[in-house]
Amino acid sequence: AYTQVKEFHYTNNAIISMYREPDQNGIHDYSIFEKTERLLEKALENSDSKSAEQLLNDLFAEHLSEAPLSFRTFAKIRLLSVFSGMVKFLEPPEVQKYLKLIDNIDSKGVSCKGFIELANLFCQANQNNLEDSRLSSAITKYVKEHFSDSSLNVNTLSYIFDKTPSYLSSIFKSETGKMLNRYIAETRIHNAELLLLSDQKIDLIAEQCGFSDTTTFRRSFKRYLGMTPTEYQKSYKTKENKS
Repeated sequence: AYTQVKEFHYTNNAIISMYREPDQNGIHDYSIFEKTERLLEKALENSDSKSAEQLLNDLFAEHLSEAPLSFRTFAKIRLLSVFSGMVKFLEPPEVQKYLKLIDNIDSKGVSCKGFIELANLFCQANQNNLEDSRLSSAITKYVKEHFSDSSLNVNTLSYIFDKTPSYLSSIFKSETGKMLNRYIAETRIHNAELLLLSDQKIDLIAEQCGFSDTTTFRRSFKRYLGMTPTEYQKSYKTKENKS
């Protein structure tokens, strides 16, 4: 049991009172939250739900099970601040789950179970974000290495990565800000630009950059750069002669 003593400290711009544990002849202060918060943040960032659960179980068992309401309320505020700082990483459906869990904590009181559920939500969300990031990076790498394959498109990528075309496009757009089909086209055009600086023939460049035929290549190139491949090549040679 705790008895409140008239001793206050300022931490994070909040007045904090301290509690004495007579049986231990010591003062149990709020510094316990600083270490717990750091470790909890790290566990959530690493999607380590087991460590997060252990931290919360230890905190409640050792410091909150018999603490007075004011101390438990402060604990709730400090713990919720950890989670609220990471809400920006949640997707809309996950935000709805987060708000529901917060409502449960507010209505049912400070409980270890409620915070463990929150921790699991954030760990799963971070794990999903990590997987999405890895998937997007893998797609980017694959396109850069295989843009010369004329059969490369969203459908073939969905088969390669075992995802639906719509899901793959959605993840890629979320991670990069670009539509996947546009990224494939831009990668081909960018490499065509580089090859056009040489004396290679247009039809050969079209083939090397994954275009099914020269007509498609010319049309795509002009749509992205406002000039035909031939015009681009002549423009470069003119600048080169002047220099």
